[in-house]
Amino acid sequence: MCLRAYLLPCFIFFSFSLFSQTHSRIKADFTIKEKTLEGKNLLVSGSVYYDINQKKIVYDISFPEKEIWVIEDTTFYQISKGKITHRNKATLLPETSVFHLSITNNLGDFGLKNRFYKITDVQKEGDMVITALTPPTKYSTSLKKILISQKQRMLYGVAIYNHKNQLTVKEIYSEYKKVQDINFPVELMQITYKGKKEINKLTTYKNIVLDEKDNNSFYNYKLPR
Repeated sequence: MCLRAYLLPCFIFFSFSLFSQTHSRIKADFTIKEKTLEGKNLLVSGSVYYDINQKKIVYDISFPEKEIWVIEDTTFYQISKGKITHRNKATLLPETSVFHLSITNNLGDFGLKNRFYKITDVQKEGDMVITALTPPTKYSTSLKKILISQKQRMLYGVAIYNHKNQLTVKEIYSEYKKVQDINFPVELMQITYKGKKEINKLTTYKNIVLDEKDNNSFYNYKLPR
């Protein structure tokens, strides 16, 4: 399934540790609508669970078919009827997902302030602040720059340019919901550029819950052996 490779922003690969208040869990219902390179429309929906101590993201898929998707360490697992049916390299780490960044209050600047990225330019356009950053040397062979736009100190957009200065991925966080003391992006549009073509993926979240005590079987999900 094409959506397996684009579950979450594939370019979020930084780690973070500073936060003002600790939340241990987040749950949300989600829907992913994707238009593929071939022009096909795909739809996936279900619930997602993240426990900051377990360091894994667990998707309980209800549509189009019942499955479990797990991202743990650097591996993505697809599980059906209690058996692992697919195993691939993950495109992100759980600790660098939108779930981790949100509950640790690091989403506002994409977490880059903690990863030695150098600010090369800052511009203001209306109520939006756009910051250009260049990556550390170890990322320079794949990345040229990252543009981050903020509205009212909240992340609005991210644009990733490769080492050839070509735009490869763009995301727009167009709507947030206040859940206790965090602002969680409930609508996210991701555009992935493949030459002159693009993949459009819209992810929406609802029924967001922090620090719930139930659903331990998902938060502590054990992979089949």
